[in-house]
Amino acid sequence: MREVLAELDVPDPEHPDAWLTHESGWTLSIFSGGSCILSNSAMDTGPQYLEAISRAEALQLWIKLSRGQVQDMQSLPWKDGNAPPFPKKSSKYSNKHRLRRPWHNNGNSLIALALKMTPSAADSPVAVAEQ
Repeated sequence: MREVLAELDVPDPEHPDAWLTHESGWTLSIFSGGSCILSNSAMDTGPQYLEAISRAEALQLWIKLSRGQVQDMQSLPWKDGNAPPFPKKSSKYSNKHRLRRPWHNNGNSLIALALKMTPSAADSPVAVAEQ
């Protein structure tokens, strides 16, 4: 499971997620950006998502799913849907590394510079549920 999650560290726009499906029909998809989606195609329940989870938290969720501990997983603060409708600004991110010019014109090519955003571990959905 760790090896599969480690593959998400390499950007791949065609394959941005990895998932685990339990025999009960529950599937947990983990995305490279730190969100995950829990769904069950066999039941009449819509998908739910969490944001800003670490790889360690993702691994723990997969372990719970592999053991069939879905009720434990459902105690987390899931939100309805596949993902938030729009990216949101949050005070939990440090902007001290944010660049003043996020776009740089290098001759004929336009290069996007990455923004370093560091979420607080205390704001993690798994940490919130354990409190």
